[in-house]
Amino acid sequence: MIEPIDFLSEFKKYRKGMFESHGIYMLHKFLNPWAEKTFSSWLNKNLDIGNERCALILDDRANEMLRFSVLNTLLMTKLNLPIKIYTTKKSLLATQQLFSDILNLTDLIEISTLEIDEISIDNYNALLKSSNFWSCLIAKKVLIFQTDALLIEPLEFSMFKYDYIGALFSRGKSRSISFPKFNKESKEEVGNSWITQKYNENLSPKLLMGNGGLSIRNCEIMKLISSNETSDPNENEDIFFSKYLWKYTNKLPSNINIVNRFSIEADFHKSIGYHGSHFYLDHSELSSIYDRHIRTLLGLVASFN
Repeated sequence: MIEPIDFLSEFKKYRKGMFESHGIYMLHKFLNPWAEKTFSSWLNKNLDIGNERCALILDDRANEMLRFSVLNTLLMTKLNLPIKIYTTKKSLLATQQLFSDILNLTDLIEISTLEIDEISIDNYNALLKSSNFWSCLIAKKVLIFQTDALLIEPLEFSMFKYDYIGALFSRGKSRSISFPKFNKESKEEVGNSWITQKYNENLSPKLLMGNGGLSIRNCEIMKLISSNETSDPNENEDIFFSKYLWKYTNKLPSNINIVNRFSIEADFHKSIGYHGSHFYLDHSELSSIYDRHIRTLLGLVASFN
């Protein structure tokens, strides 16, 4: 029996399922056929990408959402951004198998292992707050993305001029959701149950920008901050870095319009991408995002024919 106390949890699971259904549909219907056709003719193609930038994702769940995230990112960066996938030794073989059809056809995808048993939230935060992690990266700047992030439109590469950009933190925002309430005997509707979801209640008001789930970062700045500053073990890595950005660089977005154009979380704007917004936005806003994504994807796929 689902009790009212569980309504919000179930609603969030539903929102996650809807996002994943969208991604898996796009994968099977469009991205897999696109990858098969595109990369089958990829051998011996000379790439002039260099080591200036790359994209990276840390995930040991070798499932269809990982494949969708990687292929969608490849498409939305128009095959101009190599992707480094970090996984664990335990998941290495499964991850290689997930991309086995294209791994030997392109140098755009590289799979590497981490010296941890699993990529949990705690391990993820600890890893990114380690200067050793950033020291091992060859690229000067990286696009970090997660499987709950989505590039809706082609990435504007001008965003790489910033040393860090990520969606605005939604401190102080809340959303109330109503669920119809029924009489247990008659089953007649008798009112509503309201549940309020609050975001980032304990976040410092000084922190404006920096959501890390879809972000562009200067690796040297990340290394400097992780080397020189200390963080509570329970602190999220993007909160940690965002606290000290202004101390180490002035190459940051000059206004929130630039940030909102790059990515969103809990506030709706016509952005290039989002991180976790399926948990927070109104259903009509999400519908417009999914609609814009499929139209953009269809147009890009057609351009490769």
